[in-house]
Amino acid sequence: MFLTDIACAIFWREGRVLLVRRAGHKERFPDCWDLVGGHVEIGESPEAAMVREAKEEIGLTPLRFRKVAKHVEHGTTYHLFLVSEW
Repeated sequence: MFLTDIACAIFWREGRVLLVRRAGHKERFPDCWDLVGGHVEIGESPEAAMVREAKEEIGLTPLRFRKVAKHVEHGTTYHLFLVSEW
């Protein structure tokens, strides 16, 4: 079984959540709305991965955030962070 970690940012402001559209060529869930995030690299913490992915994907730097959930499904661990300031 392939094990991987994914870090996701839930950008939250005034009751709204920022979603991004996945590229149409992606193997999993192409052209679907999703949270900002991606794979945790070797030697990287989930927090650092979430910040890096946010900068890479949408050009925002999370400044205030907290881990709100960890979900394991089919060998993948999802780390979810609520981002309240960027």
